[in-house]
Amino acid sequence: IIMGFDFIRANFNTENPDETEELILAQAASIIQKSIRKTDWLSRYAHDKFAIILTETPLESAKLLAGRLKNGIMQNVHPGPVENPAFVINFGVSEFAKGETKNAFVDCAEKDLVRTVNS
Repeated sequence: IIMGFDFIRANFNTENPDETEELILAQAASIIQKSIRKTDWLSRYAHDKFAIILTETPLESAKLLAGRLKNGIMQNVHPGPVENPAFVINFGVSEFAKGETKNAFVDCAEKDLVRTVNS
């Protein structure tokens, strides 16, 4: 899973939007870490993305988890008024196929992320 955040800085209730973004990402990371298994792996991926590697997990299960993570983060991370969300979350999901390169695996998730952003 690659989970990307699009920040809506106009809705930040702060004078330092960079600190607010980092706070949102730190809180999101905590929720993700608590929601995945010890055999899974979470990493910051670029400024506003996370990569979540799920071991021995079918694609459909990964998609379900991505949706649950998105809902959990949207319900529990609020740097300002709830009626004015400070961010939007999109995700891309891919499944590592036998014989596939790591780059192809990541590219597939990135393309899925772009697809969800544009839909």
